[in-house]
Amino acid sequence: MMKKITLFLSKIKWSIMALVFMANVSAFGQTPGGDWYLKWSDEFNGNSLNTNHWNVEVGNLNINNELQTYTADRVTVGNGHLTIFASWDFQENRMESGRINSADKIVWDEGYTEARIKFEDWDWNGKDATFAAFWSLGESFGNPNISAHNVNGGSAWPSCGEIDMMEMVPNHDAISTIHYNPSLDYNGDGDSDVQTWPHNWVYHTVSRPAPDWTQWHTFGCEKTDTELKFYIDGVYFGSHYLDDTRKEYHQPFFYILNVAIGGDLAGNPPNNYDVYVKMNVDYVRYYKRPWTISLKGSNNKFVSSNNGTSGMMCDRPSVGDWEKFDIIDRGDGKVAIKGSNGKYVSSNNGASPMMCDRSSIGGWEVFTWVDLGNSQFALKGSNGKYVSSEGGNAGMMCNRSSIGAWETFNYQTTSHAAKNSAKDKQLLSDDMDEKLISDIKVFPNPVINKLNINTKEKNYTLSVFDMLGKQVYEASEINGATTINVEKMNSGLYVIKINSKNGSHTQLVVVN
Repeated sequence: MMKKITLFLSKIKWSIMALVFMANVSAFGQTPGGDWYLKWSDEFNGNSLNTNHWNVEVGNLNINNELQTYTADRVTVGNGHLTIFASWDFQENRMESGRINSADKIVWDEGYTEARIKFEDWDWNGKDATFAAFWSLGESFGNPNISAHNVNGGSAWPSCGEIDMMEMVPNHDAISTIHYNPSLDYNGDGDSDVQTWPHNWVYHTVSRPAPDWTQWHTFGCEKTDTELKFYIDGVYFGSHYLDDTRKEYHQPFFYILNVAIGGDLAGNPPNNYDVYVKMNVDYVRYYKRPWTISLKGSNNKFVSSNNGTSGMMCDRPSVGDWEKFDIIDRGDGKVAIKGSNGKYVSSNNGASPMMCDRSSIGGWEVFTWVDLGNSQFALKGSNGKYVSSEGGNAGMMCNRSSIGAWETFNYQTTSHAAKNSAKDKQLLSDDMDEKLISDIKVFPNPVINKLNINTKEKNYTLSVFDMLGKQVYEASEINGATTINVEKMNSGLYVIKINSKNGSHTQLVVVN
């Protein structure tokens, strides 16, 4: 899509607005098959653009020989959707349009994202000069602390990576494209050794016959650690595979929505004065898969949902379907818990035994995950009380004022939706019989900026995983205390894993 990009960003501190409800897939867009929850969305309700989510770009960006100058007044929100409007401005004597991005505010990574879009035009069939897109750049783009051609995501295009979920030219197929720098790194210096235009630019495109652009359609992409899958109206139509030459895709990406006029792909309009195009966006949404675990009480028995037919008990000697739970990350250390029956766990406000029988998430179905270190945790209900296993002798209650043995649980990963490498799986396997390191302190928790690891261990490996099991940080051969910068991590729960010849230490950390 571009040879040179200059973003006019209003730089603000990183902010991730985690969405606070769970979605039935049928009610929220056209996600591919499987179990998903809605992590974030902008529904474009209200009368103005949400500037916690979006930056408005202005100026002529000199991309692809396009004609438009981007202005703030060509971006509006109303009637339940975003509108980006392109036409000739007779007073300014120039083509004007709109463009927004979510850099430094909202990113997406492994999971599924989509937008619902339609177009308006006075004379659609006669136009072939519109080039509109729903797309993304890697968050490394424009970062002054990163090399321009870093193979893991550079500050310059195309080393940052580009994902085009939807590119629209009226008389062309619907296309989805990736652009990247072939990450060769022969010198081992972290930078690509192919840096000179045009040899540093590679693209791959998948396409399908265009839909009726004047009707609502969803355009989506599923991102895993090995593949980018593209969908229109929930129907898969092609993939791009992420091999070792495409390392820049193993990072979060920010969103861009824009309408361009003219240029290399679309061609210039016969008459500038006749251009009148509106791109309406109903929503942008980002879905993730839950994290599946079992919960083990201090009595060495597992928690069972009892399939929602009776109060939950901590009395099972082994893990079956009823002893598996999906953890739904709701941000700020809060979680919802979903049983294999598709229902949510409720604290019942501490008035009666907990049940796994709720169809939706309300206050009683939200818990604070209290990390106790070494795979141990407690759950605190919205009533301010802690969940107790009752030693497996009675139905579990959420009515304890402090954490004791019955209020302490171990978690054990039973599956991860995200595909992990063998190394990731080894680091994430929560073996309850493993040798543990006890002289490690991880603080503060919750953390906002810097996470401190205080230990005397030598030559250890430190890894951080998100709740889908994706490794987001790794360092090795560390001696003694160290610090991790977490400022650019999404708000939510993370697993800290430390391994050395003396054993291991696992701990949950809340990033705010």
